[in-house]
Amino acid sequence: MILENAWGRVEVRPQGAQVLSYVPAGGRDLLWVSPAAQWGPGQPLRGGIPLCSPWFGPKYPDKPLHGFVRQLPWLSDEPQTLTDGSVRATFRLEDTPETMAWWPTPFRFEHEVTLGRHLTLVFRAWNRGTETMPFEVAWHTYFAVDLSRVRVEGLDGEAYLDKNDQRRPGRQAGDLIVDRPLDLLFPRVSSDQTIDDGRRIRVASTAPGAVVWNAGEKDKTVPDLGEGAHLRYLCVERGTVDSSAVVLVPGVPYEVSMTIQA
Repeated sequence: MILENAWGRVEVRPQGAQVLSYVPAGGRDLLWVSPAAQWGPGQPLRGGIPLCSPWFGPKYPDKPLHGFVRQLPWLSDEPQTLTDGSVRATFRLEDTPETMAWWPTPFRFEHEVTLGRHLTLVFRAWNRGTETMPFEVAWHTYFAVDLSRVRVEGLDGEAYLDKNDQRRPGRQAGDLIVDRPLDLLFPRVSSDQTIDDGRRIRVASTAPGAVVWNAGEKDKTVPDLGEGAHLRYLCVERGTVDSSAVVLVPGVPYEVSMTIQA
């Protein structure tokens, strides 16, 4: 699905309600998709903004990595043009026998994608069962950057767990630069971060946590990345994950949002 107006162009893949491209008017794509991405039905696609839920990471050895929502087709209506000229598409996913085998609760998820002056994403979840359920969601955003120049502002002083070093705790000092393979989990961060490689991209979210990830030279061992791919992207992910995970209460909606602008 293509959303387009005077402010730019967005492409969304119905599988996973995954944003693949965001090109502001007069600019270049803020997102990166791996040239080696696997595009088959049900196959998680490396790049853009994969939506990870209802869990994050390799929590269950017999269940999909990062949850199942990025593997399934979502339904949507035709995009709507709003009074201010923004264009909005809303994608919906509901429980099936397949999802109940992975996550045994009836649910409804919505992913709202709005192209206005900026790109705004809103995720909503409803637990339609009778029992509370632990819940995580994250936007696993791949930003197109020059890794040799990039730095991330807005994390100074924030505590993290280094997932590449057995979750060793640390605290960020100053801007974050990428000088090694990174997998840093920040349970609580300020609302805004800025990614700067000469082009400045601002990310703002109501989600409490963040993950900064780049495979480094390990990319050559990942089939849908390939050698040298790490030089062209940085994942700055916002979400409700790990110790900031929530509990979905039956009948009580949960909502988080993220805005990207350059």
